[in-house]
Amino acid sequence: MIVVCVGPTQRRFAFRQSKVCGRLEWFEAACSERWVGNKLEKTRLELHLPSVKAEVFRVYREWIYSGNICFSRCTKASEIKDKVAEHTLLIDLYLLGFAVADLQLRNVAIREMSKSLGICYRMPDQHQIAVVWAATGDGDCLRRLLLNFVITKGDQE
Repeated sequence: MIVVCVGPTQRRFAFRQSKVCGRLEWFEAACSERWVGNKLEKTRLELHLPSVKAEVFRVYREWIYSGNICFSRCTKASEIKDKVAEHTLLIDLYLLGFAVADLQLRNVAIREMSKSLGICYRMPDQHQIAVVWAATGDGDCLRRLLLNFVITKGDQE
């Protein structure tokens, strides 16, 4: 088993090695073997991500095992708080993908955010956009998606 501790409370998430080895560099390191003295030993790492929210990592873990990101999708009739929660989750998943170098997760988060913006037609709030700008660089996919959405929405108003 590989254990990942997340958030300020260090909530623990266990993964079967067979499921995650070879997926990411840091999972690969946890699955590796090394020479200690005269014998080969399995490395057992506890990986720590203190800035990641436990709920976000729970969704990530489910995605690793099922291949689906499970969350409540907003609709046109959804409350604003539901839309903000959905956008926050997708942004946090994208940023987690950045932190652990999981391009596949980032691509899924971008695709789901694109769908969300198309359904809700409500852009993320200023705080969410500020988080994206602070955490990503010029030319980042999520930045471009949000910028294109703002421009398109502005042209239609």
